[in-house]
Amino acid sequence: MIALCAMGITKPNSPLPLKQQLLQKPLQKLWQSLPPRQQGNRYIVAYSGGMDSSVLLHALRDVSDIRAVHVNHGMQAQAAAWEQHCEKSCQQWDIPITICRVQPDTSQNGPEAGARYARYAALANVMQAGDVLLTAQHAHDQAETFLLQALRGAGIHGLAGMPALAPFGPGQIARPILGISRPELLEYAQTNELVWVEDPSNADSNLSRAYLRTQVSPHVKQKWPGFEQRLARSARWCADASELADEFAAIDFLGCQGPVDNCLSAAALKTLSAVRQNNLLRYWLKQLDLALPDHRHMQQIKQLLDTDQHDSHPLVHWADVDVRRFQDWVFAMPALVPVPKQFSLDWDMREPLVLPAGCGQLESLGPQPTSPVTVRMRRGGERLQLNGRDHHTSLKQLLQASKMPSWVRERLPLVFIDQELVAVADYWHSDTYTTKVQTPAPRLRWSGAPPGAELVRVVGNNAFS
Repeated sequence: MIALCAMGITKPNSPLPLKQQLLQKPLQKLWQSLPPRQQGNRYIVAYSGGMDSSVLLHALRDVSDIRAVHVNHGMQAQAAAWEQHCEKSCQQWDIPITICRVQPDTSQNGPEAGARYARYAALANVMQAGDVLLTAQHAHDQAETFLLQALRGAGIHGLAGMPALAPFGPGQIARPILGISRPELLEYAQTNELVWVEDPSNADSNLSRAYLRTQVSPHVKQKWPGFEQRLARSARWCADASELADEFAAIDFLGCQGPVDNCLSAAALKTLSAVRQNNLLRYWLKQLDLALPDHRHMQQIKQLLDTDQHDSHPLVHWADVDVRRFQDWVFAMPALVPVPKQFSLDWDMREPLVLPAGCGQLESLGPQPTSPVTVRMRRGGERLQLNGRDHHTSLKQLLQASKMPSWVRERLPLVFIDQELVAVADYWHSDTYTTKVQTPAPRLRWSGAPPGAELVRVVGNNAFS
């Protein structure tokens, strides 16, 4: 009860003035939704200076180890004034505040998404392990999110809207006023004589969310008063269904998991119904933190599962994602950048060699050769004298026998000394290389290899002998 009183909620039997009675219910909702934290961890309120975050921060001002963070996007003429307002309010409430100035990249996804990405990156950056970031989205925000996702044709994961609690950065993100309506927040703000800033973009009907708020919601509300709360309730039901779908997907994943990470068995996937295939594929991509496909790309993935042409290496690409198939295995990964076939670098082997994007790096484990070392990619016709053999073997034969996916072969670093191939990444190497005398060949470590490279060691045959 001490914590409740510290937040302005008195004992239930205490007589309350009318205005305080009006405020008791939303504050109880706030406290009930506030996630616990471990000793030494902090609550960090994302404080824009607007009405919603002002109410949240003011209501929690007496909680120990609470602080605010304000992100200045610099996208509005009033940005500097808003920053000053937030600093002044936090000084008045004796709350520490951190100011983050960012420059959103709006070239790819527009101003709304660009600002959001920059904001959340800045917020994650100020957090420490175990901290809880508190944001001020409320019930009407949740309803708008539900509508926006429905208009985009989203499934239950999208219609679930914003979660009340989720992992974020080194800690968690919580939305403790998600069950409180905007009128309740306004009543609190006015009763406590709070001062807040108004972002003009909230009324800019060119922005999707603002269009719903200013052009659509007022008309819907005339016919269905309180529709926001009902949509928020629908979002909670979708969140329950989404959680259930993920539980089924986790079970299916165990039966379809391939021999290495980010890999599924096409044959096992094909034993599932179409609905469970879709559910598992989305779950799998989400676990890999990759963008989810739209309906068209999902159908292309399903076609990829049905191909029987093991010599071909089909690819489905969208956004920054590649889904590839090699033999029975289906891989998902960030999109790979093409590697120039004429790539070549000289290497003194004293420091790790950073290879082109998506190809990782090479590190020498010794011995250090005295002759010039060159690293390049496969061009065709390469041959290598393997350990303990008195003849050379073609690299093409080794790659075919090792079950190495085609996209890995294209990014496989080859090490030459005096124009002689002496090592293929850290898979194969010669005992010696020939100059005027027999000299030990270098030992290497290949790290950051493209997805699928580890498949060689797990399922490859005796190609390494």
